[in-house]
Parts: sequence; C-alpha cells; structure tokens
Amino acid sequence: MKQKWFWATLVFWTLLTSTVVCWALISSPLRFQPQTISHYETKINGQTQKTELWVNQGRLTDLMPIIVKEFTTDHWESLGNGIDLTSSLLGSISDSFDLSDQVQIKLFEKNGLYKALGLWQSKDTDETYGMTSEVPKMMFNLSQAKSNWGFPFAPPPAAIQLFYEKLQTLKIGFIYLPPGDEPVQQFNQICFNQGFSQILCQKETNKKIYLLINKKIKILAIFNFETHRNVISLVELKS
Repeated sequence: MKQKWFWATLVFWTLLTSTVVCWALISSPLRFQPQTISHYETKINGQTQKTELWVNQGRLTDLMPIIVKEFTTDHWESLGNGIDLTSSLLGSISDSFDLSDQVQIKLFEKNGLYKALGLWQSKDTDETYGMTSEVPKMMFNLSQAKSNWGFPFAPPPAAIQLFYEKLQTLKIGFIYLPPGDEPVQQFNQICFNQGFSQILCQKETNKKIYLLINKKIKILAIFNFETHRNVISLVELKS
C-alpha cells in the first residue's frame, strides 16, 4: 500500500511539473533573438553591402511586428508605411497566391542607409528564416556608379541607373536605359561602338539573350524590354 501511494504521488508531481513547464513555454513572450546562419559583405558601385542570414523561433506573422518594433526603437524608419514589397518583386506569382503568411519583404532607412528585411516561413517547423541587408544610399547615385564601374562593357551616356558588383572573380553589371522606339537597334549600336559581336541565343517577346564577344572577352547579356525602362543584365564569362 505504501508503495502504491508512493508511485501515485510521484506520477502526480511529475505530471504537475510537466504541465507547469509546458505552460511556461507556451505563455512565454516571443522574442527576436536570431541565430546567424551566414554573414558576408560585398561591394556594389564601390559601396559596402552587409548581409546577414538567420533563423528565429516563431511564426512569420507573429515575428514581423516584433522585428518592426525593434527596428523602429533603433531609429529605423519604415518606408512606404510598412508596405510589403513581395508583390512588387515577385510580380504575377504573388498576385495569384496569398503569400503574406509565408513571405514578406519590407524596407527601412536611417542616417544615409537602407535596410531590407525579408522573412520566409518554414512549413515544417515554427521557425522563420530571415535576411537583413544594409546598403548606403550613395549606392544609387549615378555619378558614384559611373566612377566605380568596373565591368568590361561600358555603359552608354543615356544610362539612367547602373549597378556593378564583383564577387571574387565574377563580375556582374546592370544598365538601365530609358524606353526607346527601337531598343534592339540601340543595343546593337552600343555593342558595335565597343567592338562586340553578337550571337542571339534566345528570343522572347520582352527579352533577348545574347553572347557578346570582343577578342578574349565573353559576356552573357540579357536585354529586358519594360514599359518604363529597358534593362541590360551582364555577366562576364570566364574561359
């Protein structure tokens, strides 16, 4: 009988303790305490871009307002009244599906810096993966971009925006041009002026993909025709 009461009491206190612990875990406030996965820096237009990838406990919809509040406390001002930029970046994909509980992207600014915040919700666990990236506003200055352009394809004088990035030996460039009546002819003239021969690799309604060759220089060029601008994306190919 004594053994019966002993085991009954032990089971009771074990269950009670487990219940209290579980309730404490459930009711404990969600916090933004990210665990860093990766951190790296790169230069775009001569300006340092700092990027961090991390994971944090909690669902995206619960975590986002906590992060925004912390950023605001640190004097980061949310741009666009805190609008989610996912639809702007993903286009028709986000228009077809509601992704707000899976992916959100917001932009902030402070003291000459922009900070991008991107969150992605894991389907299998109550974890949210995030990316924060800080870039100086000077990165978007056209004069700054021209003076730091290091890609072996010179931008034309009509360029309205430039981005150049070097990742170790990989060189990437983006040239934004105003819309024109004959964008293909304009691109052909730009290539001709710089001595590049063109091989058309793929042709679509609003996009053409070329291989540009000038002696030992080989470049993959993607020419996108957009409503308000034309964009040339460039990647130098190494032999």
